[in-house]
Amino acid sequence: SSSNNSIHRNNQYLILKLVNGQLHLIILQPSLPKNDNEVYKIQSNITLNNNQWHHISLYRASNYHLELQIDSNEYYLSTSLYFLNKIYIGRPIEIDFLNHLLTIKACFASLTINRHSINLREYIKPNTQLRNDCFFDSQCPLQQCRNTGICQDRIQCNCQHTSFQGRFCTNFKLGYSFDNYTPGLVFNQPYNKEKQFLLYRISFGIITKMNIAEIIRINDQLSIEIYYGFIRIKLNENDYLDNNRLINDGYYHLIQITYDITGYLSLNVDNKAVIKQLNYKLAFDKPLV
Repeated sequence: SSSNNSIHRNNQYLILKLVNGQLHLIILQPSLPKNDNEVYKIQSNITLNNNQWHHISLYRASNYHLELQIDSNEYYLSTSLYFLNKIYIGRPIEIDFLNHLLTIKACFASLTINRHSINLREYIKPNTQLRNDCFFDSQCPLQQCRNTGICQDRIQCNCQHTSFQGRFCTNFKLGYSFDNYTPGLVFNQPYNKEKQFLLYRISFGIITKMNIAEIIRINDQLSIEIYYGFIRIKLNENDYLDNNRLINDGYYHLIQITYDITGYLSLNVDNKAVIKQLNYKLAFDKPLV
């Protein structure tokens, strides 16, 4: 109503807002002309829209000034303003002259007011943009899964079939280096002839700059090789399964090969797969070299 608007305009408002990724603290006096109504102002030089966690604290350090802390940086504002009314997070739609402010899109890890922890779940209502999770639309929590890790249920990164571990698949696990003087490895596969596998899978991470090389040979049926920088599966002299993702660039790549009992063979490089159906069966009952 008009009476409510007049009351709102006679109040003072302390506003924290992002401007070009930096936090501004403003004391807004709506009764003043529009160009003069921002009475006091703090502008931080810290970029907050960098997809990293930041700790923000605002409190009254004395009767005469406020203190704003952003991570380890401190800012002071001389004012005797006291907080005697509502606290709005996001755009206050009931105050018409503040409707020009954009609602923030961000992740809040916690909210504490006067040493009391606020449970934001209690404020989640149907048909609102407030959600009980902490990630943006195309991300696992706060950061993409790295090194071909797979985001599961938009909650956590699955690093199982990579050479990395950790929350975002960024911590390198134990690796092995091969050169012209390194002997190869022979694995006796844990294959039980009395129990048939429904799905056979080999996965490994590789960093190389070689142009042509054989990586793995599985008995006499197939070999996995680098051919002019690309990886392919050689089945026989005239039968290949090629993937056009270049891997000899000196960066980490994840290779996954799967074969199922229906005859489908898949070659996946960095989550880009090519599939071929074979008209003959492969048997994995001999050592892997």
